Amino acid sequence: MRKRSDTCCLVLNESRFWRKVLGDIATGCWLWTGARRADGYGCLMIDGRRVRAHRLSWQMQVGPIPDGLDVLHRCDNPPCVRPDHLFLGTQGDNLRDMRNKGRQRNVGRKGPISPQQRAKRLAARLARLEQENREQREADLRFADWCRHNTAISVRVV
Repeated sequence: MRKRSDTCCLVLNESRFWRKVLGDIATGCWLWTGARRADGYGCLMIDGRRVRAHRLSWQMQVGPIPDGLDVLHRCDNPPCVRPDHLFLGTQGDNLRDMRNKGRQRNVGRKGPISPQQRAKRLAARLARLEQENREQREADLRFADWCRHNTAISVRVV
């Protein structure tokens, strides 16, 4: 059973946590704006211990992290703390995910990935995301237009 002091500590930590999170409309990520490690992962101090922000987000929103599992990013964005952009997996799962998405830093099957090739892949990925965002926006506008003409519902698209 959780002690009263533990509950107060959790509320204080959640309050501190959410003050340092900012939504990114372009990616849908919830970005950690507090301290970051050199590798880009957000971190904060709780009871004298350094805690990674994405792990704390998982624990607050989803639940405990089982032993032997890590909190991994679907979005490949280290400062992201959005729970539905995170998933549990092993270190092996993380390595497979990294390899499948072309993020490995060392030699691959056909040799090292050059900075130019990595930039090219990133540009292609960003172009796909922008296209998906455009298509979603157009669908939202079509739905709002349909609502205006076919129902008494008032819809505001932002």
